[in-house]
Amino acid sequence: MLANNERCHKVGRIADFDAVGMYNSAMIRMKGFLIGQPELIPEHMKTVEELNKVSGYFVRAKVLKVGKRRAFPVQSYLGDNKRNFTNDLEGKTLYLDDIALNDAIEFQQMEFEIIDGYFFNSGFNTRVKQVHEHLFYQRQFRKNEIHVIDTSDKETPQTLHTIIPTREQMKEELTRGGVIKQMIKDTQAQHPTHTVKKVKNPMQNLYKLICNSSYGKAGMRPINEDLKFISNANFEKFVSRHYNWIKDITPAENGHGYRVKLTQPIHEHYNRVHIACHILSVAKRIMNEVMCTGEDNGIEFFYTDTDSIHMWEKDVKPLGEHFKKKYGRELIGEMHQQYNIDFDLDGCKDVHSTEFFGLAKKCYHDTLKGTDKITGEIKHGAHNRMKGVPERAILNECRKKKRSCAELYTGMYNGETWMSQPAGKKRAGLCVFDLTKTAEGGNAFNGRLRADMTIQRLPKFERGVCFVDTENTVSADYW
Repeated sequence: MLANNERCHKVGRIADFDAVGMYNSAMIRMKGFLIGQPELIPEHMKTVEELNKVSGYFVRAKVLKVGKRRAFPVQSYLGDNKRNFTNDLEGKTLYLDDIALNDAIEFQQMEFEIIDGYFFNSGFNTRVKQVHEHLFYQRQFRKNEIHVIDTSDKETPQTLHTIIPTREQMKEELTRGGVIKQMIKDTQAQHPTHTVKKVKNPMQNLYKLICNSSYGKAGMRPINEDLKFISNANFEKFVSRHYNWIKDITPAENGHGYRVKLTQPIHEHYNRVHIACHILSVAKRIMNEVMCTGEDNGIEFFYTDTDSIHMWEKDVKPLGEHFKKKYGRELIGEMHQQYNIDFDLDGCKDVHSTEFFGLAKKCYHDTLKGTDKITGEIKHGAHNRMKGVPERAILNECRKKKRSCAELYTGMYNGETWMSQPAGKKRAGLCVFDLTKTAEGGNAFNGRLRADMTIQRLPKFERGVCFVDTENTVSADYW
């Protein structure tokens, strides 16, 4: 989301201020998962004061007043098949949980009329907090392994020992720093003939996926269909037993069986979406606290997306000071519920953006600059995002036009007419990307799975993108 829903172009030292494990942090911070059965909210409880006395609630509420306008509004509504974040919510009906409702009141001084809803009042299952704190540290252990390596054979170096910090050492490293460096120094003294270094074990990505999927699993949609792949030998028996539930049968292309689509009984679907709502609302609170504190103290933000903020690098430290003054805890660091600067350029330190183009939601460009850790050489790179368009297609378009990524985004930002213009689609700033090509112009695989389990290659797959300004927002127009 862009500030005030307006396209922007910024030049200077820009930071990508990123939350540490957002959904992991949310599940550590939340009170727990609601337990018990929900009850309808009675008439005498339809005030915020009364509802805040119970464990949790989910309401349909009408916005009566928005007392404070924000560059990044904390609430939104669904309209025109998309979610619209706006300050103009008076008269709109929103669906909110207790956390989102209280944040709207705190950060934008909204006033509501509670229409109806459900409440829970049986407490919380707090086990999730312990589990996710355990997962957080397990991931940090894998990101900070110390390896003792025998390099006598330079072609096939071997890891002799792996040292994993204790939880206390890891906590000290994340809060104050220097612990891992000292451990490497001490280990090197014990093994003077070997190489000792910190290694990021790829297993850390597994822990990251577990943390994120804990949220995703809770927010699954109803499963209305099931797919079965049945061999020829078992086909007649399967049909005789399940004929009441079969929606579709497709023979496999290889003749070895059938793809059978079944209706899934909805009474067997157990929904946990109320838990997903609470996780998401806590994650949004972690963002709202930072962004609203910054905005209230005159700090400028350009763009935000789920767990990151684009802002001037010089404002990061003052933001941390304002946050600590208001909430009494450190903002900048490597612990859960903290933030750090997250731009990455291979083999470089002091990585920052020197130019930012914000075109629309999930469509932006950063020109990166960093210093090589070994040679001290200044290196440059690009961080490109375009919803619905892979980076290889963006790089291929730059290659064809003989322009840099920054120049391509400049053309779309300014609506320049040199952009790709297919027949019948003459529009300023329209860029057409060929999704069947690699960055170098070679053929990339694009296909779709047919019902008979064969794969159809798509000889042509283009996507045009144009950014248009409409009332109160800027959006990407795709075709």
